[in-house]
Amino acid sequence: MISPEMQSSKEPTIQDESMLCPGCLTPNDSRAHFCPNCGAPLDSYASSAPFERLLAQGYIFRRLGEKPGGLLGFLGVWSVFGVFALMGTSVLLVPADIGVPNYQSRIVGAVLSLISIAMLWQTTRRYFSRPKSSEEAES
Repeated sequence: MISPEMQSSKEPTIQDESMLCPGCLTPNDSRAHFCPNCGAPLDSYASSAPFERLLAQGYIFRRLGEKPGGLLGFLGVWSVFGVFALMGTSVLLVPADIGVPNYQSRIVGAVLSLISIAMLWQTTRRYFSRPKSSEEAES
């Protein structure tokens, strides 16, 4: 026999359910594509739609820059932003008599270099100032 309390309780619906964010474990609406607390992508739509894919990739780079990660994350940031820093610096250093760089491309090169160098500096500083894990300390 079913008790009266069990009869009065309604069945949970999809709207009642909440999804936990994999980044910060904050409960989110089941229809949300990104966590409003930390910006982590929550579903496949967040990484497949064109604009949302950019936001999801940006979350990965922000997370690597903000929190000290492992060696693989450190090398990944250097491989991406190191190339951008070299490209921006090469645009700034190419002589004007070759004809390619004008003032607009020099501005773009300067901005690209500054953003890349800032990201590399922040990632490198946080990687080397992070506390050593027990596995790293033993080796």
